[in-house]
Amino acid sequence: MYAPAFIALMVSFDRYAGFIKVFKRQPGSPSRPETQPLLSSSPGTTPKTPHSSTFDLSLARVSLFIEVISYTLMALAPTALAFTAFSMMASMGAGLNPALQSIALALYRRRGGTESGRLFGALSVLQAMSYVILYLLFFNPPPFYSVHP
Repeated sequence: MYAPAFIALMVSFDRYAGFIKVFKRQPGSPSRPETQPLLSSSPGTTPKTPHSSTFDLSLARVSLFIEVISYTLMALAPTALAFTAFSMMASMGAGLNPALQSIALALYRRRGGTESGRLFGALSVLQAMSYVILYLLFFNPPPFYSVHP
C-alpha cells in the first residue's frame, strides 16, 4: 500500500541531491596564476568566498521547511510505515546545519574575521549547550510532577 510512496520518496531524494549539484554555483577560475601556494598568508589579502551565500541561504530555508513538515507528519502518522516514510523524508532536511555553518562563515569573513576555527568552536559550544538545556526542559519533568501527595 505504501510501496509507491517509498519509491516516490526515494526519487524525490535523488532529485533534491541532483538539484543541489546542478544549481550550486561553482567557484570561478583563479584571477591570477598559481605561483604562490594556496595557503600563503600575504598581508593585506582577505579570503574570498568561493560561492555566493544566497544558495546556502535558500538551501537552509528549504531544509528547514522540509524538516518542519516531516516532523509534523511524523507526529501525526497513523501507522508505523507512514512514520518510517516521514522519517525518511526528514533526512532530506539534513542540509540545514552545514548550510547555516557556511552562512555563518561567510558573514564572519565579511566582517573581517580570519580565524574560522574560533567561529566553529563557539558554534559547537552553543550547539552542545542548547542540546543540554533543551533536553532538561523537555525530557526531564519537574520534581512536582513526580511527587504524589
